[in-house]
Amino acid sequence: MVIPGPRQPQNIDSFLVPVLRELVKLEAGIPKVWDAYQERFFTISVYLPLVATDWIARCSVMHTSGPTVLSFCDYCTLKGIKAGGVYSPHTTPKKNVPPQVREKLIMRRLKGEGVYDILAGDKYRYINPPRQTDNGFRQISNDIQEASKTENVDNLIKKHGINGRSIFARLNAIIFP
Repeated sequence: MVIPGPRQPQNIDSFLVPVLRELVKLEAGIPKVWDAYQERFFTISVYLPLVATDWIARCSVMHTSGPTVLSFCDYCTLKGIKAGGVYSPHTTPKKNVPPQVREKLIMRRLKGEGVYDILAGDKYRYINPPRQTDNGFRQISNDIQEASKTENVDNLIKKHGINGRSIFARLNAIIFP
């Protein structure tokens, strides 16, 4: 699906509702489909195997915040570090690591939290990255959806980098993130 235009839509879910309705029906199954080879009726189900987008559209469709927040990664639960902005290491730093970032990374490592090992030298590697699971992602998005009725929603969004429940959460075949 391509949505052309000079600006992104305010609510991409509104564009996806018609196709989602069809996908929900197809996933539930279409009864009484004739199998000519076996000469019998059966129920057929169709599943959406993949949602492919660029990162910006992915953030919009999945209701995530993207790379500029503390929870910058959709696939793990690593956190960036506040140090005059949010430091979310995607590549090896080109300059020395700021002292306040170095100190926070050391403290996280001592606590056993998964952190990027940018202190170990030029090789850029992960130390025990805690993975985001489908159940965890769905639970957080449901919590945020429920919290949107209260004042607590902003804290949850900042903590997890998830803005709400994706419209694709209605499909059982989709695995998040």
